[in-house]
Amino acid sequence: MARVLVVDDDADNRESMRFVLEDEAHEVTLVSDGHGALAALRDARNGDARDGLVVLMDNRMPGLTGLEVLTIVAGDPDLAARHAYLLVTAGAPPGAELLEPLLAALDLRMVRKPFDIEDLLRTVALAAERIETRVGGKSVLTD
Repeated sequence: MARVLVVDDDADNRESMRFVLEDEAHEVTLVSDGHGALAALRDARNGDARDGLVVLMDNRMPGLTGLEVLTIVAGDPDLAARHAYLLVTAGAPPGAELLEPLLAALDLRMVRKPFDIEDLLRTVALAAERIETRVGGKSVLTD
């Protein structure tokens, strides 16, 4: 199963996603803000290829928004390539003009709030497959 980083400032949302993902045997790490997300992504880069993460990034957060974090990530080729990014949002995010370049640079996918459990799990599974494919067939997923 995949290693998943859930980034959301709302504790109830984080715990809901953790519960759903862990029930499917994913390894889940929770952070509450954009700065914590960047730290976790950079820490994962210091490991081996198994450290690729599926990142569920909430957009509306105090401090750095999800789009701001993803803009920073898009400027770092290693972070952009190592992880798979999913933007979690209730609708068109503020700063949507930034979204189109990020869609291309990060192969960014969207997860709508409130999320449908099956859709969330399917989207995470597809993102995990993208990580595995990027590493040239060498699996970056946990067993």
